[in-house]
Amino acid sequence: FYMQQLWVIEDSLPQYCIIDTSRLSTYPKVFNRVGFYCWHDYESNPELIEIAYAKSEEETWIVAGKIRLDRTSEKQYFKIKEIPVT
Repeated sequence: FYMQQLWVIEDSLPQYCIIDTSRLSTYPKVFNRVGFYCWHDYESNPELIEIAYAKSEEETWIVAGKIRLDRTSEKQYFKIKEIPVT
C-alpha cells in the first residue's frame, strides 16, 4: 500500500493528510514503516512529520512516530511504532 502522489500547497502550518486503510483488499499484520520521496529538493519540503493513528473518528489519535526528514530528493524510509491492523 502506498500513495503515489501527495501535493501539499497550503501556506499555513501545520498541514495534515488522512489515509484511510479501511478499503484495502489485503492487510499486513501491522504497519511499522513509512517512506517518503520528495521528487524535488525544495526548501518548502516537509521537515518534521508526525505519524498518528486512530481506529475510528471518535477515538483519540495515538502517535506512532515523529520523523525528521532530510532535505533531499532521495527516498527515505523510517521505522515507526507498530500500528495494529484489526
